[in-house]
Amino acid sequence: METTELISSAFWESARPHIAQPEPSLDAFLVTRFPGQGICAFQTSGSESAPKWVLLEKRAFQISAEAVNRHFAATAEDRWLITIPSHHVGGFSIFARAFLSGASVIQSDAKWDPVKFTAQLGSDAITLTSLVPTQVHDLVQARLTPPPNLRAIAVGGGGMGIELARNARNLGWPVFQSYGMTETASQIATQPLAPDSPTTTLEVLPIWDLTTEPDNRLTVRGPALAIGYARRSFSGAWTVDPIDPSVGLRTRDHVRLWTEGDTHFLEFQGRDQDWIKILGELVYVPPLQTRLDDLATSLGWPTLPILLALPDERAENRLVLVTDQSQPEPAKLLARYNDTVSTPIHRISAARTVPEIPRSDLGKLKRAELLKRLHSGPSDR
Repeated sequence: METTELISSAFWESARPHIAQPEPSLDAFLVTRFPGQGICAFQTSGSESAPKWVLLEKRAFQISAEAVNRHFAATAEDRWLITIPSHHVGGFSIFARAFLSGASVIQSDAKWDPVKFTAQLGSDAITLTSLVPTQVHDLVQARLTPPPNLRAIAVGGGGMGIELARNARNLGWPVFQSYGMTETASQIATQPLAPDSPTTTLEVLPIWDLTTEPDNRLTVRGPALAIGYARRSFSGAWTVDPIDPSVGLRTRDHVRLWTEGDTHFLEFQGRDQDWIKILGELVYVPPLQTRLDDLATSLGWPTLPILLALPDERAENRLVLVTDQSQPEPAKLLARYNDTVSTPIHRISAARTVPEIPRSDLGKLKRAELLKRLHSGPSDR
């Protein structure tokens, strides 16, 4: 069945401790290593793309869910629509929220379709849901409008550009940017629940203790933090790398933190991998990607191209526009973009084409896989 209405309490009580991709040996290891603790494991990738599993206690999801429910004023009258697989934190956490609030849950396993999604919001009287920025872009490009019963969309899994958020709000979509990670059982900070709040100003949920280093690198502490990572050696043996709760998780993210009254706020500034060097100068790529996204949207591109940094013998790196074969000829977009930049190091040097942009089931770019495809013989356009 593509769409199922679930009793969240029944799902939550019966959910297996290990709910990522099936890994029976990990199940057995977790039961032995953490008897009676209700550990959930979510597969992710390490810095070298080696697989690892983030270990979270069920109580962490409940602590997070209580904070998110309070932020969105969620009650038993709400109805959640889940379009994110439950083997991802973004999907699984919704069951915890519904379990605590008594809300109803509709889970859709259908292939993403913005028209069908919009229709389902109305037919099932959905009030709350979560999307990734790619899905928001699809709704905007299709010029769809939401039914009046929808009151909030938590947007995660990546940054939603200011122009995209503005266009979505102009169509009536109640989108609210959130920031979180698998290790925090969902959200760390979320855009205030007000129609005129900026997407870059996120309210820190009160369960989190956040600090930054001089370079604004973020460390996270709090009761919903993961207890560690499970890794499997070449021999097949499992080990756990614990996270010391008193030390917290030192992330690769850089943020700005500030306080107004009793409320703490966060502005995401980027990850280590977002900074590159061109001709000896540091370049921060995300704002350039946002500029490219906005121009592509204005030109009617059905999906967004990728701005990628490729190694260059002379300049260290160069910026390249990457698209798939189904998209429009990129020359016009490339020219428009290059006309907007004020410094040569921000210019895009070329456009490259691959048969398909590799993405996860959450719409996130698989950067390592895209680089492999480019090296295997893409065409210039």
